[in-house]
Amino acid sequence: KAGLMMERSAVDSFRSGVVNLNSWLLFAQYAFSSGVDTTLCNGIAIYYHVIYQQKISIIGAIAFLYGFSALYARGLGGYVSDKIGDRFSLSGRLWIHFFCMMAQGGTNIWFARTEDLITSLVIMVIFAILIQMSTGTCYGIVPFVDSANTGSVAGVVGGGGNVGAVVLGLIFTYNDYKVAFEYMAYFTIGAALLTPLIVIKGYKGMFLGRDDHDDPSRKQHSPLMVPKMKHSPHFVKLRRKGQS
Repeated sequence: KAGLMMERSAVDSFRSGVVNLNSWLLFAQYAFSSGVDTTLCNGIAIYYHVIYQQKISIIGAIAFLYGFSALYARGLGGYVSDKIGDRFSLSGRLWIHFFCMMAQGGTNIWFARTEDLITSLVIMVIFAILIQMSTGTCYGIVPFVDSANTGSVAGVVGGGGNVGAVVLGLIFTYNDYKVAFEYMAYFTIGAALLTPLIVIKGYKGMFLGRDDHDDPSRKQHSPLMVPKMKHSPHFVKLRRKGQS
């Protein structure tokens, strides 16, 4: 019945998430989506100050322009993943995630090689949106990896963002900004190319596997899975209260 979950110990849940190869593939991809986001949140203002000699007041506005994308683009990535997933199942989610990360990497190279300030700002906005969408599409896949242990899988994947930020921070420390940005792009594209390796039992991947609706592993135990209803129970309760 809806709402009932198999009882598991925290150790068993953690072990299941950690030993799953798909968790680590998504870990690597989140390292170069969320990790890129963290790096740019810390460094985009410095970049425009050093490369384009912009004043503090200007680079503050530029940093705001970058950060503003987080208010909508990450959710947009998740929304697009859900919509495509409704039609094409997990395979669709993998394809849109792959596309977002490849586009992120390509835009990253374009950004690094641009010399004009205005062009750079336009590309930065596109780049920022793609970064956030990549994080959203990444987590659109997480509940399918091991639905009974979604929390453990989400913890492993989320840790990738911190590791990616550390790796990229070291790259920016020891390289010129333009060079470091290109390295970041190559890491992102490399991470995107891992997507075809994500194969989850019972689901068709990008190229491997097949959809099997009768496979027991497709049974969703996750608390993220809730029964569909026409109206929220809170809405119904409020409406009845208003009528009384």
